[in-house]
Amino acid sequence: MSTTSPSTPATNESDTIYAAIELSSINWLLAIQAPDRRKTSRHQVPAGDSAKLIAHLEQARTRVHEQTDAPVAV
Repeated sequence: MSTTSPSTPATNESDTIYAAIELSSINWLLAIQAPDRRKTSRHQVPAGDSAKLIAHLEQARTRVHEQTDAPVAV
């Protein structure tokens, strides 16, 4: 899933992080594909812990932004 908002315009594919979420009643699985990594990172998050899920996405966004100095879309 990829979204862009006025606060984070993506200028090209290298400024975009892609994420997929598998939901279940016990755990959520978050997969993140960032332009600075060859492998997809996977994170297990307790079901309903949206703060932890968003923290993983923001961590990836911050890391890519620091490397590219460009807005990063998720």
